[in-house]
Amino acid sequence: MVVTVLDKAKIRTMPPPEFDDKGKPKPLKYDKKDLDWNLGGIKGTLKDLAKEQWVIVGLSGTPTGSKHVTNMIWVLGEEETPAKPATKSPNSSKKP
Repeated sequence: MVVTVLDKAKIRTMPPPEFDDKGKPKPLKYDKKDLDWNLGGIKGTLKDLAKEQWVIVGLSGTPTGSKHVTNMIWVLGEEETPAKPATKSPNSSKKP
């Protein structure tokens, strides 16, 4: 599917997580000048889009369905590779 991004499209990105001294995540502080703060995340640009990213795209289409356009993109971030579980060696449970 080919999607056309409108010039007036709004792009929102997820900010990097911030943590307090105890390691707990800090709540996101919204920019008071950002009129679209209620859309979530922070304001982004087309330069924030890259390959291998998870995004949510708000789609609109023509009545015939031949063209798809978007006016909203939420960039969630890159795909995380799950960590491999630690494997125990067969001899680690035996006691001498």
